[in-house]
Amino acid sequence: MQEELREIVAIVHEGMRANLTDAVFSLIQSNKSLMDRYLHVVANTGDLRVVNSHLAMAVRDEFATIVAHENGCRVENKDPNSTIIKSNSVFQRG
Repeated sequence: MQEELREIVAIVHEGMRANLTDAVFSLIQSNKSLMDRYLHVVANTGDLRVVNSHLAMAVRDEFATIVAHENGCRVENKDPNSTIIKSNSVFQRG
């Protein structure tokens, strides 16, 4: 039983790491106050990509993850749940 539980936890952790960025942007868009602040920063910088990239890097660093690669290519989530991003890098344990 202990081995099965360890395997389940490992799968859950892997899934959570893979969806961290999408979860952050989903949280932003579902929280009016946070979304207003996000839009304010985007408007002030004038560059959505810079803001989103900075947020994604902060997530990566906070959770000590790295961008996942498969066959030498960065793994991308091309269908995120969040509607404020078009895609995001998938993270794995760092």
